[in-house]
Amino acid sequence: MPKYEDLTGKTFGRLTVVEITDQRLNRYAVWRCVCACGGECLASSKQLKVGTIADCGCVSGARRKDLRHEDLTGREFGRLTVVGPQMKENGRMAWECECTCGNTRVATTGQLLAGRLRSCGCASQASGRAYRDLVGQRFGRLVALERTEMRDSRGSIIWRCACDCGNEFLCCSDSLVRGNTRSCGCAAREWRAQISEKLHRSDGTCIERLLLSKPRNDSGTGLVGVTRTRSGRYAAFIGFKGQRYHLGTYETIEEAAAAREDGEQLHLDYLRAYIERNPEVVQRSSRVRQLVREKAI
Repeated sequence: MPKYEDLTGKTFGRLTVVEITDQRLNRYAVWRCVCACGGECLASSKQLKVGTIADCGCVSGARRKDLRHEDLTGREFGRLTVVGPQMKENGRMAWECECTCGNTRVATTGQLLAGRLRSCGCASQASGRAYRDLVGQRFGRLVALERTEMRDSRGSIIWRCACDCGNEFLCCSDSLVRGNTRSCGCAAREWRAQISEKLHRSDGTCIERLLLSKPRNDSGTGLVGVTRTRSGRYAAFIGFKGQRYHLGTYETIEEAAAAREDGEQLHLDYLRAYIERNPEVVQRSSRVRQLVREKAI
């Protein structure tokens, strides 16, 4: 039998969990709960934690909406005691709470009433799930300076970091530890600049781009310069000197591909003329030499 988190005795809204049942709802355990009004009901673990079910049905929809805006000041939720209201930037009501450990934490009404937030995070630390202290640690060009009170959508802690370029950057601990983020973005900019410097351009045209003949990853036809129109026909295009030229619309993909192939003669003529004027480009760049051989120029 799979293991389930024991919710016995916990309170979710007006419901207090009494015991687990043999029933399952979408693979979640179903619990028998007692409502503050004295009634009973069944609810799954997910329904209780998310707050989908917070009473036995005794509260009407209008009253339930009012409860979302009720004054929670002074009420206790686990280790948290509500100090007072605090409006969030998106207009939702939130509450400033004081934890028994002395820290403060801002929580929404839903988090408190549904029981999704019961401490400032110290409870997780006490149970062995303490956050990893990254202060002073280096991740690529980033050095973690301090932990912030923010978290991303997955609950990962946001850290304020200093980049070697001098910028400060906010990044979640998951991205740092897993190596997904290694700079404030300066490394990517430098890499793009280096790539751009290695490319050869003439009249607004990238020579390496003309030599390549691979379709884009999002190509719907799998052919360079051939797209399918809404009417089901096929259109052929070719780019040259920063402009895009329409080569016609055809009934079959073979006709469009043939038109595109004829249009590529413009590219080949331009490449031959460029290489004749700049033979040193082929001599210096092994990549250009390879592409020229493949194109048989």
